[in-house]
Amino acid sequence: MEALEKLTAEKPKAEAAEIFDPQAELGRVKELPKEERSEALREYKENLAWQKEGIAKMQAAFIEIIRNNPDISLEELDQRAEDFGKELKLSPHQKVVTRTVLEIYVKKHQAIKKIREKYPDDADLFQALFGQKPEGFVEILHGPITLFVRCHNVKDFALIQTQAFKTKKVISREELAMASIMGGISVYPSLIPGLEGVITAENTQGRKFDKGGATIFKHEEQHALNRWFEKETERQTYVGELERAKSDGEREFSLKGLLRVIRESKLESAKNELLAYFKEGRGGVAIFDTLTTPTEKGGLYDYFAGAKKFWRDYFLNILGREHEKLIERSIKAVFELEYHDLLRGGIAAFVILKSNGFSTDQAIGFLIGEPLEKWPKVVRRILEKRISARKNDNN
Repeated sequence: MEALEKLTAEKPKAEAAEIFDPQAELGRVKELPKEERSEALREYKENLAWQKEGIAKMQAAFIEIIRNNPDISLEELDQRAEDFGKELKLSPHQKVVTRTVLEIYVKKHQAIKKIREKYPDDADLFQALFGQKPEGFVEILHGPITLFVRCHNVKDFALIQTQAFKTKKVISREELAMASIMGGISVYPSLIPGLEGVITAENTQGRKFDKGGATIFKHEEQHALNRWFEKETERQTYVGELERAKSDGEREFSLKGLLRVIRESKLESAKNELLAYFKEGRGGVAIFDTLTTPTEKGGLYDYFAGAKKFWRDYFLNILGREHEKLIERSIKAVFELEYHDLLRGGIAAFVILKSNGFSTDQAIGFLIGEPLEKWPKVVRRILEKRISARKNDNN
């Protein structure tokens, strides 16, 4: 409760205003005469920074509250949200976002409890989650919003890591070898509706669930809660902004932001395929062609084939036919153009590591634990450290 007490002790800067709505306030500032705009923009930025800091503290406080009482009711969470809303001068839209995130948490938590009660045996629960009995011994722990699957057989971990349980595809030797050097993974898909985004798996590599295992679980549980709150808040914020958008520019900004959040669950699959092909020794051009060939042309890895149509129809229903071109343009930008750039960047990152003397296994080791979109930065950081170390050696 320390975070809550610190937050409620702070005083807003804009005492005169009952709410601070960033989107509406920025629109107001833009309409001001030029001579007044500079000062108003400065105040806007100060209030925005203050509110963002407060929202971050609010999320941390909710995580603390949930960890202390995972079964807390939505009514109790709503009351906490109301208190935060007053302190942070949240707009009605921001309050709806907060309430929606908390409501989704309660539903996810109840779904986890329900499936755990239905399948008290870990092996039975594994089969329910992934469509087949485990090859080896498994342990399944649960947190407020996490099912933590400890796999003692690498084949079981590979089933989750490759998401082969979705299509029942046969796991290749390269994929199995890749899974064997990984420690853990979080996956979004689920065979059971309502459990999307709650599954985390650990490749135990023979480790028992001792004090060290408990520490890993606690860390992963905290990480899962932080990540979930952050991403769900981001998702719901874009949904709300899209509904409130008054111009095509605002609609496109919110639409692309929401599509990028949606895209993240597919990027993990693409990343895994890249790593498997790197291990196999296939060339960059061949890898790119394989991962970008559309389904209608025989492609096996067109992760966005179904998503494009689903989200096109979904957003047409929300925005209307008059925005069809904007929707199609945004989907193409995020699910094709940007995605292809991410693949090119990922392949280039691996090639650069190899060209700088790192072995295939070393290069994979650097990249395997990082999101695909961060690979170029990871490589730059590695090479900068190497250059710095060489300079120090020469001095």
